[in-house]
Amino acid sequence: MQEALVTIPMQRGHDNHYTIEVSLGRTVSFLGSPEAGRLPFIVDTGANQTGVPRLIANQLITDRDIIFDQTGHAVTGPFDTGLFVIDHLDFGLGPRAVEVAVFREHDETVLSAAGILGSNAFRDEIIVLDYPALELRLMPQTASMAGMTLHFEDGLIAGEGRIRGVPDPVRVFVDTGANASIVNRALVRQHRTARLGIAANIDGVASRIVTRGELRHLFGGVQLSELCAGTFQITVSDVYFFDRLGLIDEPAILLGMDVLRHARITVDYGSRSARIEGVDNWSCQTGR
Repeated sequence: MQEALVTIPMQRGHDNHYTIEVSLGRTVSFLGSPEAGRLPFIVDTGANQTGVPRLIANQLITDRDIIFDQTGHAVTGPFDTGLFVIDHLDFGLGPRAVEVAVFREHDETVLSAAGILGSNAFRDEIIVLDYPALELRLMPQTASMAGMTLHFEDGLIAGEGRIRGVPDPVRVFVDTGANASIVNRALVRQHRTARLGIAANIDGVASRIVTRGELRHLFGGVQLSELCAGTFQITVSDVYFFDRLGLIDEPAILLGMDVLRHARITVDYGSRSARIEGVDNWSCQTGR
């Protein structure tokens, strides 16, 4: 394995999100600190746009009001947003100008992060998100790209996975901004799951829409590239995300951090490709 050019530490939050420290070029007030210089941001492979909540944006934009005249898309639904540029956003690879979306956070939400880093925060860089090691690593352009079987689809990392008992490949999306995995009902109709009788609410960071779902046990596990996850609890819901991609009737799964915290994800933003590897010995059988 080639040596990283830069290694950036990650921190695991109480809500299963992993963050890195980001400078916005000036101090802001955040979570009780009146002059926070470096803020926790989630590296979000489920977002093509970097975003901050309004309470942060209002401190960065002092010469005009934020106009919410654009539409963004979250897991649970669309949301109104406004755009502005942070000229000196730096998460360890040097300051850069990044266009940022503003979202109206829930008034009752206690934010664990000051924002999300979407794919537009990166250039033609190769990074490794190594969650067990709690590291984001910048790799040289000469790094081996073997096994880059995943691609970008609608701004998300996607690929074909296998689930035991489902005869055909299943669409899988890798979303490090989601703290839990979700499957649609089309997959449940084809696959043996155990009903737990527990309801679940699904809400997004930006969208105010809350979607109902139910918790089940997914038997046989999921295999995506070199990641293999055994039996685990998962939320079942036909959320807006599946509908927007035309996947209500096609078995699909959104992998969140309950599974991805066991993984190492390599992303090549230049070629728009990725690979994923399981780090822990989490076995599963995905044969037909």
